[in-house]
Amino acid sequence: MTNNIRTHTFTPTIDGDFIVLAIAIFVVVIIFSWMIVRINPINSRVTRYNSAGNKARKVADPRRTCGAPPRGESGLAIILPSTSFDWCLSVVYAVVMAGLVYQYHGAGIIQLLWNANMSEKLYAILTEIGVLLTMSIMTQIIRLTQCIAARVLLSKTTKEAKAKLHVYEAWGIHEWICAFKLKRLCRSLNKEQRRAVRAKVRDMNVSEKVRLDHVRAFVLARYRQPSEEKKVSFVDRFLSFFVEEVAYEK
Repeated sequence: MTNNIRTHTFTPTIDGDFIVLAIAIFVVVIIFSWMIVRINPINSRVTRYNSAGNKARKVADPRRTCGAPPRGESGLAIILPSTSFDWCLSVVYAVVMAGLVYQYHGAGIIQLLWNANMSEKLYAILTEIGVLLTMSIMTQIIRLTQCIAARVLLSKTTKEAKAKLHVYEAWGIHEWICAFKLKRLCRSLNKEQRRAVRAKVRDMNVSEKVRLDHVRAFVLARYRQPSEEKKVSFVDRFLSFFVEEVAYEK
């Protein structure tokens, strides 16, 4: 049995200031998640909303599979932040909480690990696991808060205005990437091809991902299918060369 020179007996306790700060930060995040759901005009940023997102469908219509606002539409709509925003907010919350834990109880946790003949590296592993779990849980809490806030707004405005507002979700990272890929694909075409692509997706009331998929399929079928068929892989060329050599030797 080896002697652990780092052993130190103490009574673990939870700091009261830590509890107060943790509760305060959690409440601030919930209030912020509630207040960020707003009623905004959709005529100025019409191309950056869509109602096919998970949160927008839960609030408005769970069966909805597409629905970007038409370009000529104006008026008010309930706007939910994107799912990417939820993840970013949960990451900030998890990192802040990890910093608070280290500030108030990091030394005590490390000492407990030393008393159990464990390395302080385990604290880093436990911190990473805790951050990941906190992110996942807080993301769901944030989304639930936003959905409840949007439903309250939808019910309130429906009673007051006697009309149901549209519910849209802001673009997230994935939509921005799809829009960037779509623009880059269009820039690789000539003017005639670009006009054909715009005519193909002009009236499509869908998300950017669906638009990108349609454009890719259209371009591949009309402009790039013949050239793609002519391309032969290196393996096919090597095998065909080998077969020709064998046939020639015979």
